[in-house]
This record gives sequence, structure tokens and C-alpha cells, in this order.
Amino acid sequence: MKGRLLLLGLFVLCAEASANSVDLPVHDWSVEAIERLASMGLCGGEGLSSRPISRRAMAGKVAEALETAREGEVEFSAEEASLIEESLLRLSEEFAVELREKGIPLVESGEKSTSLRRLQKGPFALGGSFVTEKYYTSLEKEKATTLLENSKGLRLHDGLNGRFGFPFWASYADFLALSFHPRVNIHREDDGEVDPDFDEATAKFSYRNLYLKGGRTSYWWGSGSHGTLLLTDNARPFHSVAVGSDHPFELPWALRSLGRWNANLFLGRLSKKEVVQKPLLGGWRVEWFPIRWLTFGASHLIQVGGETQKSNFGTIWDTFNPTKGGGENENPNHLYGSDFRIFIPQIAQWTHLGSGLNVYGEFYAEDTTGIYVPVIVSRLGGLRVTDLFGLSGLDIQAEAAETDARAYQHFIYTSGYRYKGEFLGHHIGPDADDIYLRLSKRFENDITVGVTFDRERQGRSSTSLPFGAQPNIKNQGGVDLSYFLNDRVTIQAAYEVEDIDNFRNATGQEAKNHIVTILAHLLF
Repeated sequence: MKGRLLLLGLFVLCAEASANSVDLPVHDWSVEAIERLASMGLCGGEGLSSRPISRRAMAGKVAEALETAREGEVEFSAEEASLIEESLLRLSEEFAVELREKGIPLVESGEKSTSLRRLQKGPFALGGSFVTEKYYTSLEKEKATTLLENSKGLRLHDGLNGRFGFPFWASYADFLALSFHPRVNIHREDDGEVDPDFDEATAKFSYRNLYLKGGRTSYWWGSGSHGTLLLTDNARPFHSVAVGSDHPFELPWALRSLGRWNANLFLGRLSKKEVVQKPLLGGWRVEWFPIRWLTFGASHLIQVGGETQKSNFGTIWDTFNPTKGGGENENPNHLYGSDFRIFIPQIAQWTHLGSGLNVYGEFYAEDTTGIYVPVIVSRLGGLRVTDLFGLSGLDIQAEAAETDARAYQHFIYTSGYRYKGEFLGHHIGPDADDIYLRLSKRFENDITVGVTFDRERQGRSSTSLPFGAQPNIKNQGGVDLSYFLNDRVTIQAAYEVEDIDNFRNATGQEAKNHIVTILAHLLF
């Protein structure tokens, strides 16, 4: 690595220090950047499958990657090292304050220096940004139809659509963190329509490694990238309270040798749009990291109560009681998920496939009997290879998912796991499958170009379809470009085309949709 990278990684934290506990957005760019570094062996992959992740936890991973680079434990080609250096420099810019609190010296080289991404006076801090998105959508069939973009319940109408917001946060030391993301959706119609709302509004209290958070937020539980089986941000954020660990921890005494752990628990309430209105949704998730390259996760969701169902203090207890049944006459609706993630760094030592490999999988179990007996009905698997065939910056990702007709369903909660009509789990919904491929090339000067292909099939078994209906098959291809203009401005552009057979499960009906996206992100 070059000299300025070595300077940046001179010191690392020897003991836990206070740092910002503000949570990052579920799909923050830094998460993918850290996953790539973990695949290449520069840092561990602990905690990346439970989002949102705090800035404190992410800064720790950046510090670990800088230390690994400084010590020269992992060797790369000159081209790979140059791209890694750019990535670490950008990450160090993003988490400059947190790294400084950990004792990491900031880099200064020529005109480029690490800047502080917050206003700070004593223990008080404030940070924010402006995000604007523009979409042009052309729908071939039924112009009144809307398209779900699998992002916080965003639906696109035919013609020009827009979305802009002002995400910002404030914190007091490492004790209190407030996050707000006011957002406005606008789509062009004869009479026009403006939809103001909050993507996120939370208050988070932290003490050492324990947090308590309440408000409106999204969760992403699982190792999947294109989607996960239990909780995603496909639907709009919902109201909940949560408690858990802010970053991985070790058990005391002899149990320390087992490795590190994460634990999270939440209780929320869904909307009036479900068949059973305003049911409670609770869940817990535990992750185990026996070594820094291996993650095992277990998650459990329960849907219970609601306006037409029994609701009292016992109902809240039932939300976390794994022994309650989920049969036809039982109130609770259970989901159980398990997942794993394996980072295999430096695979170039054994094969020319690439410099790093990330393999992951998920399994989902539904309750179908009067006692809680989970039956695996859905599965997901994927992999990502960095620097494919030794070509620096060329990454490939493949992911496949399959859900059963019983997925997200229940005898009482016939809407399943939805919030305001959209699935909280994988966006393909029940009785569906999905194949996702992405090839991306990162160039110097912070430019990334990607090509994607996605094939989704709804109603794959036909058991969930009306008589005579056929599976809805969507083939989607696209190209995208991401450009970090400077340390404060990011610009992204994408074009996608969708070709749909048996549109809305109507035999022989076809549709073709075009989507153009332009996004600009400006940090204050």
C-alpha cells in the first residue's frame, strides 16, 4: 500500500472508546464497501447481516481494515491495492470523527484531506444530507398501474416521478442519537399528487454496548443482498421499539472462547390495511461469530393480536413466546429463519477465480400445525467474487431465492407479513422464485459501472393462482453508473427494462416497462 494509507493506519484502538451510535441507512454505500473488504481479508464480517448498523460499529471495521493494511498481512497486486486504498480513504472520510475518537490519525495528502462530516460543539453533534431522485417510467399496459421499486414502499406511476428528502441526525456524546428522514414523493398526474412522509424518525439511547431505540424504522435481517426472507425495507418503515447490542460482544469467563455475539429484539405494530388490522409484530435475532470469517444467525418473528383478536399484556408476551402454536385455531403467526455467511479471503492462492469470495444462505420456516412445528418452506443462496479472474475491480454476484405458497401466510392473518400492502420479507412474495445476477467494474477516480439481470416468477407452483391463470414472469435487465464526484457529492444513474409474460397472471398478456433513474446525494 502507498505511504498515505500506512500513515492513516498507524494507530488502532486498544480498548473500547465512546463513539457515535447513530444508525446508518439499511442500504448505505459503506456496508457494501465493508463487505468487499471483508471478502478480501482486510476486516471481519461480523454484524453485517443485521441492519441498521451503527456508525460506531462500522468505524471499528474501518479501523481493523486500516490496521491489516498497515501490517501488510494480506498482499495484493498494484491495481488491487490502488482501488483498496481509494475505498479506505473514502471510508475514513465518512467516519473521520469516529476514527479520531479511536485514536486513528487523519490523512492529509496534497489537496485531498479527510474532512469532518458533522457540526460539533462539545458533546453535541449534527450531520445531514440532501437526497433527490428522479424517475421516468413508461408502462406499456394499463397506465393506471404502479410499479413497486422495492425500496421503502416506493411505487412508480407512468410518466415522471420524483422523491427528495433531507436525512439528518443529531447526537449527544455516545448516549443519545436522533435520526430523521423527512421525504416527499411526487408523481405527475392530471391533478398531481404529493406524498410527504418520514422514511425514518427514531430516538436511540445507548449505554456501553446496549441500546434502546423507538420510532419508525426499517430492518434488514439476513445475509441476502437482493432480498432477505424475513425482514427487508421493501415496505415502508413501521413503528417499533427495539433493544439490543450496538456491536458484537464476547461472553464472560470461559465462554469467551466461543467467539462473539450479537442480539436484537423488537416489538412493533402494523397498519390498518391488513385483514386483521393493527396486529403486533415482534421478533428477536441472535448472531454467532465463532471466527471473524464465519457468521451464523437465527431469527424469529411472531404476528399476534390486532383489532379483531385478543389484545392484552399476555398478547405482548405471546409475541416472544416460541411455544405458542400457529395452527388454524391459534392466534400467533410464527416465522423462523436461519442464515449463514462465509468470507473466504485470498482465494487467488488456490484458484484464479478472484481475490475474495463471500458465500451466504438463508432458510425460512413457517408454522403449519396447532403446536409450533417449523417447516422449511423457503430458501435463499448467493455468492460474490471480488476481482474476478484477477481483473482488478471486476466483481460478480449471483443470488437465487425461492418461496413456497405457504410463505408469509396464516389461517387468521391472511394478509401475511405485510405493512400497508407490501411484504416485509422478500419482495417476490409467496409462491415465487428469483434469480439475480450483477457484474460490476470499479475504476479509479471513484466510478463504478454495473450490469444486472433479474428473473422473477410469481405463482411458480400455480397452487396459489386462480383456475386457468399462469405464473407472472418478469425478466429485467439494466445498466447503472455510480460516481463519487467529491467527498460530499454522489451521482447515480440507471436504466432498466422489464419484459413481463402473463402480465398479472393473465395468460398471453405481455408488458414492457422502461425505468430511468437519476439520483444525487449531497452531504452537508
